[in-house]
Amino acid sequence: MNKKNYIWVALGLILFQSCGTDKVICDGRVAIEGKGVIRFSKNEKQLLCGNKDMKEWRNVPLAQTEITIKEFLKGRGYYNSVFTLQENGEQLHVDAGVPYVVQEVKFFGQPEDFDDVRYIGWKNRGFTPGTLDDIQGYTLRRLKELGYACAQVKIQAIIETQVVQVHINPEKSMSFLK
Repeated sequence: MNKKNYIWVALGLILFQSCGTDKVICDGRVAIEGKGVIRFSKNEKQLLCGNKDMKEWRNVPLAQTEITIKEFLKGRGYYNSVFTLQENGEQLHVDAGVPYVVQEVKFFGQPEDFDDVRYIGWKNRGFTPGTLDDIQGYTLRRLKELGYACAQVKIQAIIETQVVQVHINPEKSMSFLK
């Protein structure tokens, strides 16, 4: 293999590693594994690991890191994370598990014409707050298209079954056409 090929292989390995999960963070104090890509922003890492430039934030206790990382993972659809202390309590090992995906969306209380347009925007989407917001937004837009300007929508996410229930109170339909 010539020098040019070695450079391309090395570059490919660097790019491949930079696209994956943050395997070890906080100077080795936290090790993470799980299915899917789990990356943390600079600000999230600062909350998890602390800030060497600030005396009060130099050493974040692993118990606090565990609570914070658990919430960050939930926001990414990981609800069954397992945490263990290793290396004589000096390292937090995180098994993030498998991210949850919305399996089904059920609508309750919808007006007759609501189902004339089939909503599939939830398919293959993570069970995250953003997905739930999108489902609620679609439902409200669809109701407004049908003349239900003051409809109320309540989203109920059932994590165990990965089902989203959408409860609709359409109120009164408004017709502006004569």
